[in-house]
Amino acid sequence: MPNDGNRSAVIEQVAAEAEVEQQPAPQLGAPASATQESPVNPKEKNIFAEIYEAKNVRDVIPRIKRDIYQLMTDSGLAEKYSIFFLYDDGTNIARGTSNQLYSAMSSRKEAKPLYLLIHSGGGKIEPAYLISKCCKSYSGKGFVVSVPRFAKSAATLLALGADEIHMGVVSELGPIDPQVGNYPALGLGSAISYIAGLCKQYPDAMQMFAQYLSSSLNLHDLGYLERVSESATQYAARLLSGKEFPEGQTAAKIAKRFVYGYKDHGFVIDRDEALSILGDKVVKFDTPEYQLGSQIHEYLENVNIGCRLWKSHFCKIVGALDDGLMMWEEEKE
Repeated sequence: MPNDGNRSAVIEQVAAEAEVEQQPAPQLGAPASATQESPVNPKEKNIFAEIYEAKNVRDVIPRIKRDIYQLMTDSGLAEKYSIFFLYDDGTNIARGTSNQLYSAMSSRKEAKPLYLLIHSGGGKIEPAYLISKCCKSYSGKGFVVSVPRFAKSAATLLALGADEIHMGVVSELGPIDPQVGNYPALGLGSAISYIAGLCKQYPDAMQMFAQYLSSSLNLHDLGYLERVSESATQYAARLLSGKEFPEGQTAAKIAKRFVYGYKDHGFVIDRDEALSILGDKVVKFDTPEYQLGSQIHEYLENVNIGCRLWKSHFCKIVGALDDGLMMWEEEKE
């Protein structure tokens, strides 16, 4: 960590590189009119300085909430939507994720359309499916998702349940490749097929390959490979049912394409490809919904630079902003 003599210089350098825009911070839960009229406080600390100087990283949570509320209020979308978050690039979607979002959504009182900001690398398909079903059930007048940067694998499955997916030029969905253990199912299946090919090519090494597979893989996982991919296809088809797609596309065809149509787990399905598959009734470009998601992402990305650099934590939001924002300790290697 920098010494006190270099502290100001380090903070100013990081803030300049991240291009942090200083926003006036409203009081938590303040009415929109009061927030918009509140003057800029020239004494408001730079968020990097506040993170650096905090004795406990959780002390900056109220400031982060205020800044995000400011962005939501300024966008005008807080009046239109009930806004929820699955903003977590540090941990996977799991049963606890679906429980948190269910608790947040089931306790809301407003009958507004539901807006979900997704920033996630994926995880388990079952809770992702349940989250999407919850969003559809509690949306009332519509369910939209904003993908400021990425919603991959199981997070893509979740997004397919939305009435609209709002994307920008750097947004990406991905193949729905369920996980078996810590490995993508289709990738694991391809690796096994590759080793089987090597056995045919080098029969004298067959025993060595067999020993490697038996020591490295769980036989239960091998039997689960194809079933879990079929389940992902069924989940996707159910979430897509009832939507209007381009001519020749059906929910079943689209689901199969997202699960089996790509060779690489990390393949980028950008907004143009998403549009060609799902059509313009579902995929929307550069809308106010996308812009809000992108602004919040850029702010949180800067927050996480400071949190990871100085506090070995990262910030994530799962559920509503009021009670879903958490500081999570980075796993030590």
